[in-house]
Amino acid sequence: MRRQCSMLKVQCSMNDQWSMINEKLMKTVNCKLKIALGGTSKC
Repeated sequence: MRRQCSMLKVQCSMNDQWSMINEKLMKTVNCKLKIALGGTSKC
């Protein structure tokens, strides 16, 4: 697995970035949902 990653280093780091971005997006979406439902006023 690691060897495959070193061969496709760019693709690997892009995958890492994507999972980080997705995590942030999910947190933001969850937060906005809570606000919309009146659960909280700040995130």
